[in-house]
Amino acid sequence: MSDDIYDGLLTHTVSITRRSYNEGSVDSFGVPAETQTETVASAVALIQPLTDKVEINKRGKKEIATMVGFFLYSENIMPDDIITYNNIKYIVLGVDDPSGTEHHKEVLMKTMQE
Repeated sequence: MSDDIYDGLLTHTVSITRRSYNEGSVDSFGVPAETQTETVASAVALIQPLTDKVEINKRGKKEIATMVGFFLYSENIMPDDIITYNNIKYIVLGVDDPSGTEHHKEVLMKTMQE
């Protein structure tokens, strides 16, 4: 479900990249080799800093979300995706449907270290 007023607030154009792992190929440490595939050429969003940082436990490791992105509910976004906006890359830590009504997604992110 979407509405014109909300859609008009999504003033940023971002790209979404999904990480995938190459079966059978491993790096020098024996870890599956990573490749990145473009999932969506572009999507509309609103990217903002969080007022209060949010702590997320991910695979036993504490991650601190410092940014939030608002997206249309129909966007295919998952944890570990990479969001690029204004040449800054963010790693997705969590995706939520805060209202439970399939209106929009709130995506918790942090800036990627390269």
